Amino acid sequence: MKKLYVITRRDLPVNYRAVQAGHGLAEYVLAYPDDWCNETLVYLEVANEDVLKRIASKLDFRNIKYSKFHEPDIDNQLTSIATHNDGRIFRNLKLFSCI
Repeated sequence: MKKLYVITRRDLPVNYRAVQAGHGLAEYVLAYPDDWCNETLVYLEVANEDVLKRIASKLDFRNIKYSKFHEPDIDNQLTSIATHNDGRIFRNLKLFSCI
């Protein structure tokens, strides 16, 4: 079953992380309005921007649709990615944590 996955960076403050995840979700819905569902939403996190870029490269390589959000307030750094898929590619990622 497909789910909507949003991945953000653990190296950002938790409140900033949550906002960036929201931006990532909005980007995906705007980019692919007919290719998402609201049944299951999963928030994941990775260590930093480099890891997030590697995930984007994996998605590109596998030809999986996704969106990226670059935050203008921090020099257009990549802060989140969103994609609607079966999630197998993300099985080793951690759930978003507020701690």
